[in-house]
Amino acid sequence: MTKKYNVTIEQPLVKTWTIEARDEEEAHNIAREKYNKGEFILTGDDVGTDAQVQISSEDGKLVTEWFDL
Repeated sequence: MTKKYNVTIEQPLVKTWTIEARDEEEAHNIAREKYNKGEFILTGDDVGTDAQVQISSEDGKLVTEWFDL
């Protein structure tokens, strides 16, 4: 006898914006503020996850891991 299983696949949208900030904390705060004001908008028909942010320096060096807004 077989059983039914639900398989959920999560694929967040990704877009990068460039901002200027004095340090990582200010970059985090600016990103949160712009997202909450609707200035950073991700679009798609099936968005199933909370927004996450990752900050890197202009030369591409990773500054933070992914974090929730």
